[in-house]
Amino acid sequence: MSQSTPADLAIAFRSIPRRLREAGIGSVDPIDVTQTTAVVDDVISATAKLMGCDATVDAIAVAIERKPLADWTDGQLHAVQAHATTAGTAVRALHDRNDSAGS
Repeated sequence: MSQSTPADLAIAFRSIPRRLREAGIGSVDPIDVTQTTAVVDDVISATAKLMGCDATVDAIAVAIERKPLADWTDGQLHAVQAHATTAGTAVRALHDRNDSAGS
């Protein structure tokens, strides 16, 4: 993920559950889904802790949106972006494995 604005990151977090569901459809190996879900859960937990909110994607997105741009440090923005990238990479890998298995 290239550098993102807080608004981009809020959208990225809100889309995680849908993307995870879509990536897991037709999974040939339920362990893959379980492992990806664990990575996503870890990301949500870490991001919630960083943002000081409940560990849900909606709470994270709201916390991101409510934080004024001037209050973000480069480190905070980078950390949230890194978490979003980690979740996105895990979900894409699951999707790719399922695509390969279906080919």
